[in-house]
Amino acid sequence: MARSRSKSKPAGIPALELGAELERGLEASCLLIVGEEDFLRTEALAALRAASEASAQLTEFDGDRAALSAVLDELRTLSFFGGKRIAVVRKAGGKPGFASEHGEALAAWAEAKPKATLVLEGAKFNKSTKGVKALYKVATVVDCAPPSERGLLSFLRARAKHWERPFARNADLALLEQLGGQQVPLAQIDGEVRKLAGAGEGPITAEQVVALATTGSSEASFDLVDCVGQGDLPRALGKLQSMFRDGLVGRGGERTRDESAIAFMLLGLLRWDLGRLLRGRALLEQNAPRHAITDALKVYRQKEAFLARLRRADRASLGRKHALLRAADANLKSSGDPRGTLTDVIVRLAAGS
Repeated sequence: MARSRSKSKPAGIPALELGAELERGLEASCLLIVGEEDFLRTEALAALRAASEASAQLTEFDGDRAALSAVLDELRTLSFFGGKRIAVVRKAGGKPGFASEHGEALAAWAEAKPKATLVLEGAKFNKSTKGVKALYKVATVVDCAPPSERGLLSFLRARAKHWERPFARNADLALLEQLGGQQVPLAQIDGEVRKLAGAGEGPITAEQVVALATTGSSEASFDLVDCVGQGDLPRALGKLQSMFRDGLVGRGGERTRDESAIAFMLLGLLRWDLGRLLRGRALLEQNAPRHAITDALKVYRQKEAFLARLRRADRASLGRKHALLRAADANLKSSGDPRGTLTDVIVRLAAGS
């Protein structure tokens, strides 16, 4: 659901900067993840996991039902493998709320500089209560409020850097224009950036943004990738035909139907998915835990289905898919039949899944 953008200054470390702060040595026994933007809260927690050793054990609690004793017991328990304990209390804000009711006891625990980490997550924390006041004195606050319009441009640039394909001059402004100023969720905006990043090499240009970015298209695009990965050929072909029939791309300020542009966009997304599988396979062979794999690869949807695909994949089959996508790219550049080329790719990829 779209939310209005915040106009206030950050009330703590911006969520997307938490990872860098942890790498620079930030030590926090207590984190307050504050704000109503789900995407930023997920990113903040992923950064904490990534900065922790592989043997770290994370346990989640529901703030509406959690008992203080259960949370403290979890934090004080020594891990069997010696890893760090991380306790996450979701929906900890509000009034009365878990943080308001138990903040003083939790702050006293945090003041002892324990090795474990407590994470309290909530859209808002009631600073008028003694418990929350005590927590704010000892905790590291992570700001997850929706960005301002100006901050939205910084968000676009940060996500392009994250996906390892920065924007060329004015391309980020072009994407904001393509989105039409809509108050779209950050997860969808990130999906548009991710789609563009996977559609080629070198900086993302304004021309590529105009050709490939389509408002509201990300969900359908990733649904197609999911169907291919699950080997569901009928659904995959149905979604592909719908996208060719209904998909529009921006050209010259107008929305037009361009099968070639749609085909290149989808091929880029399939390449991105294959790259994710290759990186995931390497992590799996290193015996990385499940949450470390999904965090490293930014898997936000259908995590179990993705992990099942990863376990089925082997390097030989991934190599064949890589060769198939390279051949398809060459065909698209020389063929006048983008629909036929993509249909053939989808059939062969789904059969190999």
